[in-house]
Amino acid sequence: MLPKKMRDPAENRPQADDLELIWEELEALRARLFTVEPAPLKVASDQVAKTRLVREIIKSRRCRDSIFGADLFGEPAWDLLLELYLAQQQQMRTSVSDACRASASPATTGLRWIRILEEQGWVKRESDPLDARRMWVSLTDRATEVMQNYLEQLALKAA
Repeated sequence: MLPKKMRDPAENRPQADDLELIWEELEALRARLFTVEPAPLKVASDQVAKTRLVREIIKSRRCRDSIFGADLFGEPAWDLLLELYLAQQQQMRTSVSDACRASASPATTGLRWIRILEEQGWVKRESDPLDARRMWVSLTDRATEVMQNYLEQLALKAA
């Protein structure tokens, strides 16, 4: 039914009937929109789909942090791996300081996790030949392979 504010007081004008029909159609559309189930996630077999999935994971994590607070679900190592995977897929280099910011934690925590991930063979650091003050950090081949396998499994489970 049309809200009171939109009803024509005369109720006998053609506009009121037209508005009533439009309102009913909108209500029917709204009901269908909220009952449609989302299409299952397609298997992420190509890099574009995997990159899109990583972006969604990162976006979801930042949304969660904004609602619950960043310190409640702190996982700097996982944030680092996600960001480094995304950078690799975009063929971009990531400085250690950018990686620390991407870890969604204080710089000292980010540095500690980069060191731990490096010791465990997940990331590698290399000097920037053009700027001795800068270090680059990236995923190792092993980490890239594991991340790709993880994303494929995640997509399969979601399908």
